[in-house]
Amino acid sequence: ILFTNMTILEFINGLNDIKAERVLDSILLPAANRVISQFKRRIFNDGEAASGAKIGNYSTKPAGFSRRQFVKKSTFIGGSDGGDTMQFKGGYKEFRQLQGRQTAFVDLRLSGSLENSIQLVKDGENAILIAITNEEEAKKARENEKRFSKVIFSLSESEKKTFNEALLSGAEKVIKRALR
Repeated sequence: ILFTNMTILEFINGLNDIKAERVLDSILLPAANRVISQFKRRIFNDGEAASGAKIGNYSTKPAGFSRRQFVKKSTFIGGSDGGDTMQFKGGYKEFRQLQGRQTAFVDLRLSGSLENSIQLVKDGENAILIAITNEEEAKKARENEKRFSKVIFSLSESEKKTFNEALLSGAEKVIKRALR
């Protein structure tokens, strides 16, 4: 119960005292923080698309990778001609294994740059967005959605539910404080 022994006019006056920055700081920001952590965990830890399905499996098609693509530079051994490309018969999956990364399922985490570029961004007075803040990383995200034919970088139904629940909880706390 939000209020007791209060007139409607007192209730309305209390609501009018809620400042825009309190909405942003006390309601939107905490809700967005809960969602962004769930969003990143789904993609980069659990390897799931927005639908809840696994993103996919890493390719085992033979491929070559340049020195600059290596996260662990010490694992690079130049090509047989001493070139700047190292060949992998086991494809990207073998390349990841050499880098010490898991290969059981696609988790889109190699260097961490894509995950780190996903941040909360203030949009105007009372809006917060979950955004990929680096254009190169945004391109990488779009390419991965295309490659795996899955929506990955949109909120899942569970994340939307978490956001709505956190909004309601935050709004209730702000209203209770305003009406004291």
